[in-house]
Amino acid sequence: MKMLSVRLDDSEFVVLSRLNKHLGASSLRVVKRGIAALAQQKLRAESPHKMAVKLGLIGVFGGRADLSETVAVRVRRKLRAESAPRR
Repeated sequence: MKMLSVRLDDSEFVVLSRLNKHLGASSLRVVKRGIAALAQQKLRAESPHKMAVKLGLIGVFGGRADLSETVAVRVRRKLRAESAPRR
């Protein structure tokens, strides 16, 4: 387990103290719940696709970088071409 020391200014300390009383929890518990809530909010907002693009993981194995972004369009074209009446 890791340990973290944090310095709070007076207004931050007052807010933490009020949260402690309101939630009936220790400062440690309030801070941990706050971290968990913030992480859930921010991480849920990004789809796996957006995170992969942001991290540069799309197209890293060579070839066109937009393959996963354009696959639906390319598949539709190919299916239409194959199902079109042949002359």
